Amino acid sequence: MDKTNKILLIACGILIFLVSAWQIVSYMSYIPIKVANNNNDTYFIDGVSFKSPVNWTVYTSNVDGDKIIDINKNKLDYPYFQIQITSNPTDESDQDAINEIQNSSDPDESSCTTLISNNTLTIDNETAYETTSIINDYTKFNQTMKEEDINLVKNGKTYFMYFLAQNNEFNNENPNIDLIINSLKVR
Repeated sequence: MDKTNKILLIACGILIFLVSAWQIVSYMSYIPIKVANNNNDTYFIDGVSFKSPVNWTVYTSNVDGDKIIDINKNKLDYPYFQIQITSNPTDESDQDAINEIQNSSDPDESSCTTLISNNTLTIDNETAYETTSIINDYTKFNQTMKEEDINLVKNGKTYFMYFLAQNNEFNNENPNIDLIINSLKVR
């Protein structure tokens, strides 16, 4: 093997390594979009539009083909609101997806989670399904947390929304979460 072939082989190896590293980093990293300056900042991401609370940061990522949108008050810490966009299987109707959501209303099987409520609400003229729970998992969070899970099915996609905050701060953040939910539109 001559010197030119060795250099080419080394260059190809480096290129393969860099592409692989980039894929791993892009898979695992959250890309900050913008910090909201006022409650009129509207974001348009992958067919979803919403308003963000003042000084909250919007991040996006892709995980296993699903688009993730995180809206965080404290840089990937709590409280945060997440939207995960998942395409439903091609052989599953929107009604099938809704039935699946309704039949799996337990937020978590663990003994650390206490169900508070199951409700419906309207988002973008569609019925969404909401579950609120208290989480007492001190090994995971080191404090009592409160979570709100909202599932919306529309146009062949399921929008899993998740709001998590410290239990003692949850109600204080409701106006911020209401701003997001009440402005949310999906296509």
